[in-house]
Amino acid sequence: VSFVKGSTKARIIQTRYTTSTEPSKLIQDAVSHFASRAYRINNEADKRPGVITLEGLVSPSATVAGILLSCAVASLASLVIVLQTYYPEQFSSNLLWLSVLPSVLIVPWYWNGAERIEQVKLLVEADENSKNKLFLKGHRDEIAEYEAAMGVKRDKVEE
Repeated sequence: VSFVKGSTKARIIQTRYTTSTEPSKLIQDAVSHFASRAYRINNEADKRPGVITLEGLVSPSATVAGILLSCAVASLASLVIVLQTYYPEQFSSNLLWLSVLPSVLIVPWYWNGAERIEQVKLLVEADENSKNKLFLKGHRDEIAEYEAAMGVKRDKVEE
């Protein structure tokens, strides 16, 4: 059940990177990276000074829909097998297998909930000592893709 619920859940993280790269170059590189992934700047999303908000549409995945359907069918079929094995007198009818059919409802449920607008927010803080900081906030997969493409590692945050 948690796998099904988690399939449409946003997983937002915030990261920080310290670099000697010029602030304008940091912003340009980040914006061009996310633009190549179908994100567009939305100037109306955040009015705080220095914060750049990029938005992109996340589409549902047929693969994820198939996996969810398979899991639901397997779960309900397993329940039928357990009931027919341990309680054969009460659950001997083959009509019990019809209880697996509602599992197909998971596909439209996922499809309707998976399409959403994702946001990535970025902010650059300039430092006199050339230790500029880039803050990114967005979906963990997009942040990981950014790190891989740009070859950067996030700062360790003290707790």
